[in-house]
Amino acid sequence: MNLRTVIIAVTAVTFLLSSCNKNNSSGSESLAEKSHGREETNDSSENVNALSFDNNNESAAYNKTSIEGNKEQGKTTIQIIEERIKAIGYQSDDPLKTNYTGPYDGWYTWHTRENNYDINDKTLSKEKLVSTLWLLDDELNKSYRLLFYSDDYFKMGSHYVGVDAFGKYKIEDGKVILYDYDHVQRDFYDKMFSSEEVIGELKFESDSFLVDNELLFNGVRFIPNGCPKLDGSHALIDGINAIAVNLKVVLTDNVKFRTEPNTNSKTIVPEIYEEIFHNEPNWRMPDCLVKGEVLTLYARTENLETIDGETAYWYYTGMPTIASYYDFGWIFGAWLEDYDETKKDEYFEMRRKYFE
Repeated sequence: MNLRTVIIAVTAVTFLLSSCNKNNSSGSESLAEKSHGREETNDSSENVNALSFDNNNESAAYNKTSIEGNKEQGKTTIQIIEERIKAIGYQSDDPLKTNYTGPYDGWYTWHTRENNYDINDKTLSKEKLVSTLWLLDDELNKSYRLLFYSDDYFKMGSHYVGVDAFGKYKIEDGKVILYDYDHVQRDFYDKMFSSEEVIGELKFESDSFLVDNELLFNGVRFIPNGCPKLDGSHALIDGINAIAVNLKVVLTDNVKFRTEPNTNSKTIVPEIYEEIFHNEPNWRMPDCLVKGEVLTLYARTENLETIDGETAYWYYTGMPTIASYYDFGWIFGAWLEDYDETKKDEYFEMRRKYFE
């Protein structure tokens, strides 16, 4: 994977929080007063600043014609799905701008649907389903999305393979029901599509660190684009009670990136630095996030902690990996300051100097 691929993946994911950005000014914490220090020494590179669900651990060279799913008259499931979509006719004229076009360099381009998701509406309706993209929350398949259409059809797929699940939906008794569908063989599809009619329920108070709403089909979870967790609300992260935040910050020193909010937990190696800085004269893989790293913080611990004379919360954040997915973990918040867009180039130089 080259840097261009990483940048494409990073750019594509910034819509998750920004599309419904309320700035969350009420209850937001300012971090500008923090200066030098370190929970323990660290290093890092330019971050994506927003959680990405546009990435996939599957190879970008995935050949859709090789997928062997349910067969009908010798056709692959992909062929069956494409014929169904073509027969309906809206594929070439989609007012919601959610069609894919391609392939382009082996990828399909899913146009961004205009987001009209109303986080305050606690009902499940067709208008709510078609108002946004529903993003699969699966560790191995973050690029998958579910799209509902006003003509009672749904599609699922990703940039890499296009549409590989397709069918009809209806709403009954406050729940969405998927039926008359075709799909390829994937673990999460097999779990999700386990009966002729698949019932989905919209949950309005999720413990997710990222979003408040989620749509569940047989334990397979989708989260709506444009539904960020509001500042101050409760979040549960790997069994740890936390408070949701939405802050964009910069590291003022090297800081350890940890699996848990304590100094005894394992450190996470930010491998994305190798992709960006491997040609620098003093390149070595850092064991920390480096000074100048730009981060989006998603949650903090409930209680302050004092380490080496510095008192702060632990913050939950994410770093992209070379595989274009994310590693999530905790940093101690004593050495952060608020992000300044006018200093973007300066931040990059801070990171680069670590490897000189």
